[in-house]
Amino acid sequence: APTGGLTLHWREGNWGAALHASSAIDVSLLSAWVAWQAWPRLGLLAGYHALEGRSGFGLGASLNF
Repeated sequence: APTGGLTLHWREGNWGAALHASSAIDVSLLSAWVAWQAWPRLGLLAGYHALEGRSGFGLGASLNF
């Protein structure tokens, strides 16, 4: 069965984004992230995921990344 995926990344200054789409057999995945480097050691991000007909949003943070 064919499988494949594509991921795009973008960053400019304190802002960044990523978009990922993939498919394996009958399963497809879509993820999108937007991030902001708020302080030198702390970043904040928001994301969206869709997998097998289900979807959801998420919030997160990164430390020392």
